[in-house]
Amino acid sequence: MENSPTISIIIPAYNAENYIKDCVASILSQTYSDYEVIIVDDGSKDATAQICDELALNDSRVRVYHQPNGGAGASRKFGVSKAHGDWVMFVDSDDTVTRTGISLLLTQANDETDLICGALNKNGRIFKHQIEGFLEKREYIEALLTVKTTDGPVAKLIRRNLFEQIAWNTPREITQNEDMLMLIELATSMNNKAFLSSDIVCYNYISRTGSSSNAKMKYESWLLLFKSIEGLLSPELINNEMVSKAFCEYRLKRLYRNLIQRGTVIRKDEYVSGIIAEAARLGINDPCIKVITSIIRQRKEYLVVSFWNTISKIKQRILSVAKY
Repeated sequence: MENSPTISIIIPAYNAENYIKDCVASILSQTYSDYEVIIVDDGSKDATAQICDELALNDSRVRVYHQPNGGAGASRKFGVSKAHGDWVMFVDSDDTVTRTGISLLLTQANDETDLICGALNKNGRIFKHQIEGFLEKREYIEALLTVKTTDGPVAKLIRRNLFEQIAWNTPREITQNEDMLMLIELATSMNNKAFLSSDIVCYNYISRTGSSSNAKMKYESWLLLFKSIEGLLSPELINNEMVSKAFCEYRLKRLYRNLIQRGTVIRKDEYVSGIIAEAARLGINDPCIKVITSIIRQRKEYLVVSFWNTISKIKQRILSVAKY
């Protein structure tokens, strides 16, 4: 493609007739203009397809593709296959990009960075990374696992050639944390660094009722996710003490928050027993992890969950006040 754009902005769109115009308008009004917009209509059943086609007719930078419903992850993957830019940016169809968002992200685009992560405005609150600056591959993966940075695909510039080095074959059973799985896979292919900044507010994330992020995932699918992440980590990474601790804590907290808190009894099978033994071997002192392992080990889920929920809410409220 002659005169390839610097950035390919990919928008998965499913039944987004009420939001897609505002989303695209926020991109077309950017202070930076060297980009292409790729909208993937994911089998929408409302007027999304027609609206997107009209948007493409009105601006040559907008291209639209229509495909059967396969989910946001499949739409992003398809969009990347059609991208020509040096960098890829994902935008959800019901969100918007701040007017200077792209230009601010590009201030850190150089030969030393493979991924640039800004901050997002979530319903009026700015998400702040707990770790910032330039991060090596190992540091960025650890930050993802310990929720020190955003684990979603948005508010980022990702070097496109990283996608050419990954398989990106997420099993259909994995419906939660699939974006983080993609980011970890991309991180394992980085030759350069990731850059994280809370000062670059580039994205407006809007929480809406009925969000797919509230969907539940079965116990077996969580184990599949854990094994998928483990399969991506090289021996050098998985044997790193910090990454090992982060991965152990991540698995236990996800099992607790997404299963035990929702009333699912965790079977103390070989895999879970292995995580508990690993936490002890690594000497993890996080009070939350100690409670979680005790709950799983003793199978006293329903006696402890209510108490721990209350403690967690108080802790989150304190952290929220301190943060903002």
